[in-house]
Amino acid sequence: EDADPDLFKGVVAGVVDRQEEIDPLITDRLADGWRLSRLDSISRAILRAGVYELLQETQLSAKTVIDEYVSIAHAFFEDREPGFINGVLDKIARQIRPEFGDAVE
Repeated sequence: EDADPDLFKGVVAGVVDRQEEIDPLITDRLADGWRLSRLDSISRAILRAGVYELLQETQLSAKTVIDEYVSIAHAFFEDREPGFINGVLDKIARQIRPEFGDAVE
């Protein structure tokens, strides 16, 4: 699928603008003793972009956003990372979009 360069630029700019809000949401979901800087740069970028879209793109369902970023993770990783990214984004979506938790239970 072709990427939309304007959407990509908007996500990158949005992550930069809201990074102080995004990073704690991710860090709070990491195992005790883990810091965001301990994640590889690709996982960090995928998580930050996914959280940005969960916060900003409220017209998209949380499931759609999570599915898109898990698919991106699969393009880079074959092992546990896509599942890790799915789990972190799922937990964040349940916090910032309470209706998401209701829809899947």
